[in-house]
Amino acid sequence: GPDSGGIYSERGIALIFRRLSILDLRKVANQPMENKKANVFIVFNGEVYNYKKLKKILEKKGYIFKTDSDTEVILNGYLEWGDKISKKLEGMFAFAIFDKNKKKMLVSRDHMGIKPLYFFANGDFIYFGSEIRPLKFICDLSPDKRNLSEIVFFRYASGQSTGYKSVFKVLPGFNYHVDIDNLDIKKEKF
Repeated sequence: GPDSGGIYSERGIALIFRRLSILDLRKVANQPMENKKANVFIVFNGEVYNYKKLKKILEKKGYIFKTDSDTEVILNGYLEWGDKISKKLEGMFAFAIFDKNKKKMLVSRDHMGIKPLYFFANGDFIYFGSEIRPLKFICDLSPDKRNLSEIVFFRYASGQSTGYKSVFKVLPGFNYHVDIDNLDIKKEKF
């Protein structure tokens, strides 16, 4: 990979994605994926093991699927269950769902924290991503000297630390609710 990539952007938000195609290799399964009827968008990294079971439940509730991807199951699951979708997922995942009508974003990381997910906030700007590297092109990152010895010794920063000031790991098993208008972030364990 990457096999494809996509961008959704509007004033105040951008969802950018590079895809390594594993499930449903068709273009219709590319990301960011949109539910046009509900005005909801998703970017997702990972694999949901129980997506076929959840898809059957959602189909019985009237949802129509265009793909055979776990991404669309998460998106429609969000429409049905809201942020409770994170708790229903079995697998390794990190995703962001932008609800344009509510001007809110749901960012979630799997129960064990298998898939990486980082965030940066400085009051004017919030970044969520599976890598820290793109942030280096957007803002000036400085090392967090408090974690330097831990990184040198273990080659890893524990907890939420990353080795950079103001860049943190999204906690495993947490939903982060972001208000797009005021950039307020609320964390909630699922």
